[in-house]
Amino acid sequence: MPNIYIDVDIALSEVPINILSLIDDTDFKTREVAITYDQAGMDLVWNFVTTGGVYTQTAVTPTTGGDYDWTHQGDGMYSIEIPASGGASINNDAEGFGWFTGYCTGVLPWRSPIIGFRAVALNNALIDGGDELNVNVTKVNDTSQTANDNGADINTILSRIIGTLATGTHEPQTGDGYAIVNNGTYGNSAIEALVDELETRLTAVRAGYLDELNSINIPTDIDTLLTRLSSARAGYLDNLSAGAVALNSNITTLLSRIVGTLAVGTHVAQTGDSFARIGGAGAGLTSVGLTNDAITAAKLAADAIAEIQSGLSTVTEAQVNAQCDTAIVDASLSTAANLAIVDVIVDALLVIANKLDTALELDGAVYRYTTNALEQAPSGTGGDATEAKQDTIIASLVDAKGATFVTGDDSLEAISDKVSAITITGAFTVTISVVDQDDNAVPDVSIQIWNSTLTTLLTYGTSNSLGQITPSMDAGSYKVKLKKAGYSFTDPESLAVSANMDQEYTGNTLFFLAPSGSTLTTRVYEYCYSGGDPVDSVEAFASITSMPEDSGSAIYASKDMKGVYNKQHGVVYWDIIKGATVRFKIIDFGINVSKIVPTDADVARLTDIE
Repeated sequence: MPNIYIDVDIALSEVPINILSLIDDTDFKTREVAITYDQAGMDLVWNFVTTGGVYTQTAVTPTTGGDYDWTHQGDGMYSIEIPASGGASINNDAEGFGWFTGYCTGVLPWRSPIIGFRAVALNNALIDGGDELNVNVTKVNDTSQTANDNGADINTILSRIIGTLATGTHEPQTGDGYAIVNNGTYGNSAIEALVDELETRLTAVRAGYLDELNSINIPTDIDTLLTRLSSARAGYLDNLSAGAVALNSNITTLLSRIVGTLAVGTHVAQTGDSFARIGGAGAGLTSVGLTNDAITAAKLAADAIAEIQSGLSTVTEAQVNAQCDTAIVDASLSTAANLAIVDVIVDALLVIANKLDTALELDGAVYRYTTNALEQAPSGTGGDATEAKQDTIIASLVDAKGATFVTGDDSLEAISDKVSAITITGAFTVTISVVDQDDNAVPDVSIQIWNSTLTTLLTYGTSNSLGQITPSMDAGSYKVKLKKAGYSFTDPESLAVSANMDQEYTGNTLFFLAPSGSTLTTRVYEYCYSGGDPVDSVEAFASITSMPEDSGSAIYASKDMKGVYNKQHGVVYWDIIKGATVRFKIIDFGINVSKIVPTDADVARLTDIE
């Protein structure tokens, strides 16, 4: 509730500034009795809330001899003027609730009373008036009232009342506008006669008909009628409009065109291609007929099969390749969406190629299967892998390659390069930076930018040495996927573009402890994360190509070792003798490198080994 009510729309000369005395901000007790309108650090704000709940704040500059004169009322209490209108900042021109807040140098912050501003009439009636609430009725039922209108209306109403009033102070009325109850035409006797007539005509049977016409039966009856009067039946009724003669003529025409057997043979049998019958003796098209009358080589014309074979034999490899090239061009593989699909396919083929690479090793001028690959091979005599079937597979691969294959344009590497060039253009330059938890730039992060629903890959790239890529993008909302082995990222991140901007994402470095035990081995490890989470499984191999001279006769691992994968931490690792030269392959992450295991460390991350 307001502390004070004041009339609205009038000039005010002494509006309270503070509800309590202004107090010194040093000792917190001394009253400040000499604060001037231009006191150092003066900051005075008028807070106002309308009855509609609109809140405003307006800065007010106190004056002397102006619109907002500042006055000390005594004992640290101050007031200010507020004009009704025309003031530089605030005016007393709206109903609502207002209060001052302020501070100045050397004084604690203060607040004024909350003041309610309302119509003068309300204050006169509720505060300034007597014991009665004076009401000035200006309208009744939205009709403006003049002096004594209400009294005149009441007198008129009393003069028109028909009946008996105390002491008979009214005048009886006559005429059609004031029908008397005992009138022979409109009075009680006439009404009674009409009621008797209605009762005579409204028999029990007729009343039953009316009972049927209720909100339940009527819709049900209409629905039944609509169900029975189908569009076809309605058409029948339309066709009957021409009369019985026309109908008879149509039936006669129809009978003359029916092919088959009719009673007493009243039709003319039809022959020729225009009236071909389906099934034996016009039996019609049935499942049995389809089986019995199926088209076979024996039922074709003698030269039909020969002509089909002759047509197929003229198709050349060049024609097939030309049609395939046309189909590829028509498929518009150069679009970002299609190239994204090709990229997925190429990645899958590269995974297969890397798997084959782990199973083969160079033996002079040719390749042979590794010992580990042979150990994992199924037993038997070859099964379906016959020489003939191998020749078929090779022939199929040659066909897939095509006669017009161009190495520079059609190889997997060339297609991959085209996919790598996927890009989008837009009105704004967005610099995306990737850092670790210590705010260090993270290079070589795979960054993909998708639409907001993650249904379309728009562009992607790899962060540079500064941990950045800089695509051009239009305004909108996007999703960003980040991935690098050894780092954990939020998947996906959000990106909102509305102007040229910088966007930073943080990845957390993952750590792995050294093994306990032998001092002659080093645990080599690498993180395997996708979208911020450990992958379900990983194919990783290490092949020792040479051992250190001081390794002695001890054997610490076989030549080909499959990595141990810890899914909980998302890490694959090997314990390998220090100083060994090893080829490491992590298929799913495209890692295929040769490294020398450090001799001065018990644990080393693969990507950190020089």
